Amino acid sequence: MHNPLLPDLPPIGPTYAFEARRAGPDGFFWPVARQDMQSNRAIVERMAEDLVRLTGGAPREDAPPVTRDDMVRLGWDRDVVEHLGPAAVAELLRGELARRVETLAREAIASRPAFLIDPSAMTGGA
Repeated sequence: MHNPLLPDLPPIGPTYAFEARRAGPDGFFWPVARQDMQSNRAIVERMAEDLVRLTGGAPREDAPPVTRDDMVRLGWDRDVVEHLGPAAVAELLRGELARRVETLAREAIASRPAFLIDPSAMTGGA
């Protein structure tokens, strides 16, 4: 569903493939400096990663607030923060929601050990 408050992100293309986070021998890295990035998708992903670092992890009520100036100090252009910052926050929250759903699913499975031990319990004993 289209959200008028968030910018439309174009499909992944060659610019994204060039700018996306990559795995290297020492871990993951971003091949392009923040101020030189062009791909909205890559920018949103990197901003979301920066938000996680600036808040000390997943979003929490007691997390320190992140300002536009914090993002500018990391190297983002203020206009880019204004335009794509809301999408980065949404990306961060989507990731947190997915982690919470996964945790709930794991807890639900763990509370029903018969499913893990006895396959017939999943089919009603048939």
